[in-house]
Amino acid sequence: MKFATILAIALLVPAAARADQPALMTLDDVGRGELLFRTTEPGRYAPAPLVATEVDIKVGGIVARTVVRQHFVNPTESWLEGRYVFPLPENAAVDRMTLTVGDRTIEARIAERAEARRTYEKAKKEGRRAALVEQHRPNIFSNEVANVPPGGRIAVELRYMQTLRYDRGKFSLRFPMVVAPRFDPAANLRRLVRHPFEPQQPKAQDIAVPVRDTTTQAPLNPVALKIEIDAGLPLEKVVSTSHGIDIEKTGEGRRRIALSAEAVPADRDFTLDWTPHLGDRPMVAAFRETVGDDTYALFMIMPPAEKAATTPAPPRDTIFIFDRSGSMAGTSIRAARAALSRALDRLRPQDRFNIIRFSSETDALFRDPQATSPANLARARQLLERTDADGGTVMRPALLHALRRATADSGRLRQVVFLTDGGVSNEMQLFHDIHERLGETRLFTVGIGSAPNGYFMRRAAEAGRGANIFISDLGRVEPEMTALFEKLSRPAMTGIAPAWTDAEGAALLTESFPRKVPDLYFGEPVVLAARLPAAAAADATLRLGAGAWTAALPVAAARPADGIGTVWARAKVAALTDSLYEGAPPDAVKAAITETGLAHGIVTRHTSLVATETTRARPAEADVVHGDVPLNLPHGWDYEKVFGEKLRRKTAAPAAQKAAFGAAQPVPLPRGATPFLIHLAAGVGFLAAGGVTLLLARRRRRI
Repeated sequence: MKFATILAIALLVPAAARADQPALMTLDDVGRGELLFRTTEPGRYAPAPLVATEVDIKVGGIVARTVVRQHFVNPTESWLEGRYVFPLPENAAVDRMTLTVGDRTIEARIAERAEARRTYEKAKKEGRRAALVEQHRPNIFSNEVANVPPGGRIAVELRYMQTLRYDRGKFSLRFPMVVAPRFDPAANLRRLVRHPFEPQQPKAQDIAVPVRDTTTQAPLNPVALKIEIDAGLPLEKVVSTSHGIDIEKTGEGRRRIALSAEAVPADRDFTLDWTPHLGDRPMVAAFRETVGDDTYALFMIMPPAEKAATTPAPPRDTIFIFDRSGSMAGTSIRAARAALSRALDRLRPQDRFNIIRFSSETDALFRDPQATSPANLARARQLLERTDADGGTVMRPALLHALRRATADSGRLRQVVFLTDGGVSNEMQLFHDIHERLGETRLFTVGIGSAPNGYFMRRAAEAGRGANIFISDLGRVEPEMTALFEKLSRPAMTGIAPAWTDAEGAALLTESFPRKVPDLYFGEPVVLAARLPAAAAADATLRLGAGAWTAALPVAAARPADGIGTVWARAKVAALTDSLYEGAPPDAVKAAITETGLAHGIVTRHTSLVATETTRARPAEADVVHGDVPLNLPHGWDYEKVFGEKLRRKTAAPAAQKAAFGAAQPVPLPRGATPFLIHLAAGVGFLAAGGVTLLLARRRRRI
């Protein structure tokens, strides 16, 4: 097996190092770039723990079941406690964990977060092997493993369910591999934070995970990945825009995919797209699962789009928000400039536009959207040419300035296009701003770079009743921006109302998510997850309607599948979390999330998975060394731009902060290049000659 070779190498490297160095090192022992951790012995350090990961993903229709095995490798001769912070898809429902030590496998249990932490700490103190999985944000998790033996390893296996994205005729799977450092506006620096995700909650301890500069050092934490697809439909194309892959056809609508390389560094998101052959029929996928007295249903329906495609688009006011902070340096800023340039090309004479840039400060090309004239477009392109990435990600002033007018002019669409990697820690504050100030504006997000904050990008677009796309490389700019402008130019299908009825047409009591179906754009489906009484499910029907369009789908026709209840529970947790920025009481939301997490066995902000051994492994006299697994710098990032300089908000520019409330300053554009000194000398000469001529003329009049 390929991964066994990779893991063997990971184990051999530390072993070779131990042959010529003590278990604990002094700074004089370091002979190469290495991350060290302090120990209980003054002046003595331990190498960081390592993690090797293998990922198995099985796709069935619109649902994916993923198994992630993390092998913690201890490169020291001391007992070790390691922590690995890792990303997962923002809609992942983590519902199972096992801890494997040698030939023993220990099943984890779900518990309230504080209780799980106490159980883990007690096992660690008593020398028993233990593992703890916690969620810090909807797409950031950590795995802590206690009492890893000297030179040994412990395997932790996580399982999660997720629904897949379908857009413009293709399914998309995104497996994130690296957590990008987030900018914390309150502290004016970049770090991984365990910030209080819910408002009005006590401040939690920061996560200060080391980041490895992969521009000067080899990346760590290898990942091996394989995927099996059972689409249920014939497939036309399967592609990855992020990694080289090998594809094997295993049947009609079935594919087996593996990385072309034996393993890849965990420094960028893995993406996979596949296109089913639909023909002329509408796309409908339906699944159900009965657990106890409840039936859970998952529906994906593609409404007709022909009328939307031929409807003439009204004139638009489009405001582009352009992230030029330090995390965008390198490939990201080039992709963002190319994307915005492409967007300018798609503007029509009847449209108006503006560009708002932000890093540590915020500025705007115009105070208000201006006409799409050649002169204004030229000013915009000059602005793009001189835009570089630097500074902090102070996003809020730019967003507030773009949303300061809630009502569009009569007969015009008002749209905001947000180009960013989303690398911030204050997502909830931004979601609250969107909810409070959006009005009739629609918000579209463009995720830039190799490791964008998918949670922020997608939830911001959903809260803003818009859509989102991801651009990870320059080669994808044109097709992705073309697709986005198709959505911008076509009116959304609104007012889709779901209703669940019994055989007589009477309404059924259900919990369906999302509670309100968002605006839909060309090529996007309706996806609903619902819980209803099992006794009524056999005769239940889902009815949808918007204008003249209607659809009726019986629950009994849905295909039986495992895990639909878990998918529903994750959707409920997401809806509860979203209710916070709509003003829901935090204590009530916390209680509801905890109850859902415990009932369905999933990891949430308030529930965790914990596994412990029953017998002691570490000798009582042996100390434990603590260390975080270092994370790779995301591919394409510039380390110096992100960490090499002191990030600060420039307090000497109050006008930039007033931009949040409507006082953005115009951007000073450069003048054309001229031979300044020659022109200055000529001008002075002409002035002198004119002065002499004037004096002579006056003297002649006197005479």
